[in-house]
Parts: sequence; structure tokens; C-alpha cells
Amino acid sequence: GSSGAVHFEMGSIPVAGRDVVLSATARCTVTDGGPAERSLRVSARPAGDLMRADIADAAVMQLEGGQDQPLDRATGASLHYMLNAEIEGDARVGYFVHPPYQGATGTTAWTAEVTVPAEDPVLAFSAGLRPAPSESDGLTYRVLVDGAEPELIFEEHHTAYGWAEHRVDLSPWAAQDVILRFEATPGPEGDTTADHGFWGEARVATAAALRAGAPERLSGMCMTWVGEDLFEATFAFHGCGPGPVDVSFDLEPGADLVVETLTVHVGGDAMVREYEGGVVLANPGSTPYEFDLAELFPGRTFARIAGTAEQSPQVNDGSPVGGTVTLPALDALLLREMAGR
Repeated sequence: GSSGAVHFEMGSIPVAGRDVVLSATARCTVTDGGPAERSLRVSARPAGDLMRADIADAAVMQLEGGQDQPLDRATGASLHYMLNAEIEGDARVGYFVHPPYQGATGTTAWTAEVTVPAEDPVLAFSAGLRPAPSESDGLTYRVLVDGAEPELIFEEHHTAYGWAEHRVDLSPWAAQDVILRFEATPGPEGDTTADHGFWGEARVATAAALRAGAPERLSGMCMTWVGEDLFEATFAFHGCGPGPVDVSFDLEPGADLVVETLTVHVGGDAMVREYEGGVVLANPGSTPYEFDLAELFPGRTFARIAGTAEQSPQVNDGSPVGGTVTLPALDALLLREMAGR
């Protein structure tokens, strides 16, 4: 922790449902004399998902005729994460990419360490080009298996605006740990004008898993703050199952992270909060959830509030509710307690 950011992962956690809830009790010990609290980023992704919010930290560029070096934005080179990378109305989780063009041209690249599945392994990803005020002559996208002698496994020059989906057979590397390198260059003419490119939803999985359809997009990483005192935090992720899920934790530099308890649950983390005069029900999950009020509050009765014209009166109509209430996905409801409980 004292020499850099803390990163650790839990790989291929089996998940039977669509939603995942993580509960952790954690604290940090500051080692650099700086602020007592540090940011902690937590993410849960379908196993093999290569899209990471912190990719900019690992992005590199290679100027024409040179070697890899850290991304220098003074050259115009860019690579950053976007939860909604949109091209002509089609939004995907992805990376915006632009090759260097100020002073010299070259390549913008990123890498991912991958454990290749043992049976029918496939790399699936999208590459895109977004319209700009000026005209682009396209981007060349390449994927290599990195190593002492990198092996090119994909190369295509994209000139059409929009997303294009690609799949690459990884059978020669089945059951191996490899590094995949993704490159974007301005193409054979070296013209970088309006080269607004994207990598989207890159994933390594079995052919069977890809035929079953990709999991729904996640809502992105969650972030909280940790300090010297233990505290409990809950993180909800939607649509990352069913199937194996990778969970990762990233603490900013200058501190050590201590996680005393960690549990993983399948579900949408439905919540009930009681207050004076009523209760609040919340369903942050991606499927409907039934609240058993008779079990939660024996002998007590509740009704919807009477909403004004701006308070969804079709929902908040003042009517009594029964022993159970079902909330749709991503919804909440305020109930008032009826007199004579």
C-alpha cells in the first residue's frame, strides 16, 4: 500500500442470479502521512469482462518508430473509460481512443491479463468510429497476444461510422494465462483527423457462453471512502449474472487496506427503513421484489401517501396496502402507518 495503489481480485465467483450484492467491513491504515480517508473502488463484472474503469492508468502510446511510453496527452493521444460510449444512439461500456497526432503520429494501446477458458475460448469485442465535424479516413484496430514474440490475431481498418462486432478464436492459448494487447492506429495513410475511435465490451468467454448472450451491462463501479475506523458498506451490481463473476477492490495510493469480513449475495439488496409515522420500501434490483409487511411489522397496517399532482398520484393515491407489497425493479415506495395499530 505504501508504494502504490492496492488492488486485489476474487475471480470466478459462481452467481446463480442476475444481481450481486457485496457487503464488506473494512478500514485502511495510512502510510504516507496524508489524509486519513482514502477512496475505495469496488467492481463486479462477468468473468472475462475486460472493461475496467481505471484503464487510463495503464494506457500507453507508441510514437512512430519508437517504444511504448506512458500516455502523453500533450500529443493528443487519449484512452479513457466510458460507461455509455455512444455512437449514433448505440451506447456500450467502452474506451474512447484517439492516436497521438501533435508533433508525431503513432499508436494508442492497452493490455489485459487473461486466463483463457479451457474449452472453445473466444475473444469478443466491438470496435467503433464516431462521426465528428471533420471527416475521418478510419482507424486500424489490432489485437495481439503479447510476449517475447507478439502474435497478431486480429487486424482491421474501420472506415464506417458505428459499431462493428468481432470474435477471435483463442483455442491455441486454451487454459493459458496470456496478455492481450489492443492497439488503435490512424491507418495506412497516417491521417489522424477526427479519429474518434472506441473499443467496446471486450470479453473472453467460451463460445457457449457467448451464444447464451452477453450479461446485461453493469451500472459501473461503486466508490466509497475508508478510514482508520472499521465500517460496513454494501455495494449492489445489476445484471452481471448468472454465471461466474469477478470482484475487484482498488484503494488509492498511500494506505494499506484491511477487509475483515466480505460476503457475496445473489439478489437486489431490497431495503426497508422505518421512520416515525411510516416506512420506506426500496428495490434497487433488476427484478420485482415482494415485501412481506405482515411479517416485518406484525399487527400494523399501512397505506400509500396521498400525493399531489407532482407526486405520482396514480401510485400515491392514499389507498391502504395489504400484507404484501410488490415493487418493480429500480423503484421505491413511501407508506404511512394507519391509525389504530
